[in-house]
Amino acid sequence: MQAILLWALLIVHALQVSCQGIREKQHLSLEKTKQDILDDIRGKLIKLATPKVVVKTGFFEQRTDHFGRRPELVNATFQQYYAMIDEFYRVGGPVFLIVSGEAELDESWVSQRMLPRQLAERYGGILITLEHRFYGPAGRSVPTADLSNDSLRSLLVSDQAIEDMANLVASFPATFPEYSLGNNTRWFVIGGSYAGNLAAWLIDRHPDLVFAAHASSAPVVATQDFWRYSFAVDEGMTYFAGSSACMHGWTRAVRAFDEHAASLRNDPARLAEFKSRFWLSQLDSMGDIGMIVTQGFSSTVQYAPQYNFLINPNDTDPGVTFLDALCDGKYFPAFTDQLATTEQLLESLQNLTIQYLATQAGMESDKDPNAAMLATTLIEDRSLDNSWYLWYYQSCNEFGYSLTAQSVDPQKKQLIENWSVYSQSLSLEYQQGWCILTGLAETTTGAASIQLTNAKYGGLNVNASRVLWINGALDPWHWLSNYGASPDPRHKVMTFANATHCSDLYGPQKTSSEYENKMFANVFAVYDEWMAEREPETPSVETPKIATPKIEAPKLEVSSQDFPLVLWIAISFGIAAPVLAAVAFLRWRHRTPVEARATTIEKGKVEKKMENRK
Repeated sequence: MQAILLWALLIVHALQVSCQGIREKQHLSLEKTKQDILDDIRGKLIKLATPKVVVKTGFFEQRTDHFGRRPELVNATFQQYYAMIDEFYRVGGPVFLIVSGEAELDESWVSQRMLPRQLAERYGGILITLEHRFYGPAGRSVPTADLSNDSLRSLLVSDQAIEDMANLVASFPATFPEYSLGNNTRWFVIGGSYAGNLAAWLIDRHPDLVFAAHASSAPVVATQDFWRYSFAVDEGMTYFAGSSACMHGWTRAVRAFDEHAASLRNDPARLAEFKSRFWLSQLDSMGDIGMIVTQGFSSTVQYAPQYNFLINPNDTDPGVTFLDALCDGKYFPAFTDQLATTEQLLESLQNLTIQYLATQAGMESDKDPNAAMLATTLIEDRSLDNSWYLWYYQSCNEFGYSLTAQSVDPQKKQLIENWSVYSQSLSLEYQQGWCILTGLAETTTGAASIQLTNAKYGGLNVNASRVLWINGALDPWHWLSNYGASPDPRHKVMTFANATHCSDLYGPQKTSSEYENKMFANVFAVYDEWMAEREPETPSVETPKIATPKIEAPKLEVSSQDFPLVLWIAISFGIAAPVLAAVAFLRWRHRTPVEARATTIEKGKVEKKMENRK
């Protein structure tokens, strides 16, 4: 029990894929918990000049099982929490539905003046968000207290969440008659990360209910082997550092770690001694060890450098970010020293890991009992008070999102440096094994589950007239989304240069750059076009395209005023994550047509990026 609770504390969604993140059990980070970060950022949000609005909250009576998968629940319902504002509503105006993902609903989503609220103000709309089933606190919005795999297999599935929203939309006029909504009321759904998937899939399945969808950083292609995440971390860290020096040193250190551990595989005594240098001799799995040693800094790229700390800040100390720790040459100099020896690199990696464990897990030595709690173990407590693992259940059984290390095989041409930023112990086998060992998955049929998800939703091919896809160029999850282009010419696709996960949902603010303001002008132009349509189009009619001017993107200056809200969006909007246009390289020869399309797009992007680096 204690071990599993510590596991929970080690996870920061970077997906979650939520703007919360996506599956990031792999982000076995000893960082602040997601809730800690949310609390910090809320404090900073108070300083934003946002006019107060009245947030209405309540519970919507929702069907427990929309598909009859559990016959005993055919007539069962549960109370699903919602929050809304109507101060800007003008009769005949639209409704904007913010899709909630794999985290509890926060009323700040409708009260703060981010993009959804700006849209409600601009178009005289109602703004509402519905909590995702199972993800409310203390049993809120939970259809059943039965959290066994049998129960979750039927009820904690993305298609149930889609039907929850469809039922709300269809029932809204009768549930809220005071707004006098007519049959021609236009519903816009907005979601980021996993919630962006749900937004796209909702309009695909219910074009009769939803007029348009805005999918931000939406990884709609499920994938088992998401090695491109580690590629993006390497690329993003180099961007934020302003040089490739520290990533060159870091990957040399990871290579030294992997090769030294491999050389001791048949010598248990010396291997235990090597583990003890990192305070991890109590762990058996090299995957668990490799994750702790090499994945702690990943959310630096998904969100922003100043929210991923090696040493947390306090009232008197600004703390030390992972970016500074790795790249400024002051704390662990071997990472930026081109002449550093293998032993010096290992020593810096060892010292960084010890600092990480000491400050983030409260460990004091290799013998500390907390170390044993970092091992992958069976989740025995399936009560509502211990429901942190639910997103990982979804990931293991529906999406994959396994953050694996890039292959170091030169024939595969996956690397930026000469080694992956992650340990090679973070293999697909290890990630699938984690799902089995924790009890969240019962067999290793991951490939079949992922194939089923892509077959169910179409991967990149969302069949809807009006979808706006927006991604940040630095966000690792853009690889699994419609990035640069969409298979459907009716869709709008935008990429914010030098931007991170779900950053468009922040909306234009006083501190926005000229480039950002121009990009947001393009976003509003899409909504203006949609609002100007007199009659809904049939799916076969192509909507007119907006002439989007070319905008030169300056190097993004990370602003402490901008990123609190951006990160809060990324963490609180529903996977960071937990964590989909990538296709597992191991299934290259057996991919489906949808997966083949995704692979073609992504392969071109990788090769183009590699060419640009030469």
